[in-house]
Amino acid sequence: MDQIRFLRASAARLRAIAEIAPSSPISQELRDMALELDLEADRLEAARSGNSPAS
Repeated sequence: MDQIRFLRASAARLRAIAEIAPSSPISQELRDMALELDLEADRLEAARSGNSPAS
């Protein structure tokens, strides 16, 4: 599995775990971590396609 797919799958898992107890304080942290993984996957995709990521 390539790194981008791994990051996207990991983000999806974190979001699924966060939905078990959506009002729990840890759930927001899990969603934030998932967002960071998605952003990293976006950066990797941009680098692979030759586009520089927006900062």
